[in-house]
Amino acid sequence: MRPGFFSILQRHPFMVADKESEDHDFQLRIQPRAGFTNRLLARTLGGTTELSAFIEGPYGHGFDLRDFGTVVLFASGIGIVGHLAYVQKLVRDYRQSKTKTRDLLLVWHVDNKYQLDLVWEVMNNILRRDDLPAAAMRQDTRALFGSGKMDRYLGDSSNNESPGIRPAPHGENASVIIDVYIYGDYEILDEAGHAVPYKRAGSRIAEVKGKPDVQQIINDVLETRVGRLVICVCAHRQMRQQAREVIAHTSHTQKKKLLAN
Repeated sequence: MRPGFFSILQRHPFMVADKESEDHDFQLRIQPRAGFTNRLLARTLGGTTELSAFIEGPYGHGFDLRDFGTVVLFASGIGIVGHLAYVQKLVRDYRQSKTKTRDLLLVWHVDNKYQLDLVWEVMNNILRRDDLPAAAMRQDTRALFGSGKMDRYLGDSSNNESPGIRPAPHGENASVIIDVYIYGDYEILDEAGHAVPYKRAGSRIAEVKGKPDVQQIINDVLETRVGRLVICVCAHRQMRQQAREVIAHTSHTQKKKLLAN
């Protein structure tokens, strides 16, 4: 058999970004690179394209996060897609009183501002489900009104911000659990068009210029967590290494407290 004979049957580990349990539809997010994904991008540049594909899987195994009171998710670039299914399930289980999770922090470092478009539709739907029915929401998928929950501390600059600190929730919609912090090197503009170090869209989404201080965030979460804590990372090597180092240097006493709850 000559080399490449079966090259037409290529397999690519794409990730499911959105899946509703009540139907058979799902969304994939694909980051174009060389080869097949680049050709796929070229096919879709002209508009909507209908293609056929064989779907197999899933492979590997997932993690059950429902027993953790505090869930912290770090992501960079396309890695955000690896967390979406967990966020969707936690919110759904929370609304059905099937999870112990009371605080879900998502920290995402984007390579460029265009990556925001990858998940805004999905994230908007997740945040809407996290709100109580009485919550007032704008229909603009790029700017969400908040839920009444008290903001995490956000300092005067990206160097001082600490999304790991979450005061007690308040307001009529204080039962929502998600906070989203988006970091990047792109220019952030306020409503007047002026460049700012950070900006909020409602009380649960914050855009921050620069890179997240992984060590500070984890240390703050360790002090303010609710119940058991789990930290998940789907990111580039530097962010993964930073998270490992912080956890490795966590005191033995602190680790025992985490496991005891």
